[in-house]
Amino acid sequence: MDRRLTELGWFLYPTFNFVVWHAQWFIYLKNLTARLQAPATIINVFNDTVMQGDKGAVTIMELPEAIS
Repeated sequence: MDRRLTELGWFLYPTFNFVVWHAQWFIYLKNLTARLQAPATIINVFNDTVMQGDKGAVTIMELPEAIS
């Protein structure tokens, strides 16, 4: 994957399920690493809003397709 060795499986129960679970884990880890390295999007929701009173602070937002 990235030239690092990783232990595969649990030697107590060496079944093919563990190989599949590890493959799924590596795919998840690769996707997570890619998402964490992408630049973050900051959405300001409650700028200059006083959060006091009975109602509190409420807002409704529509996010662009690229963010959601």
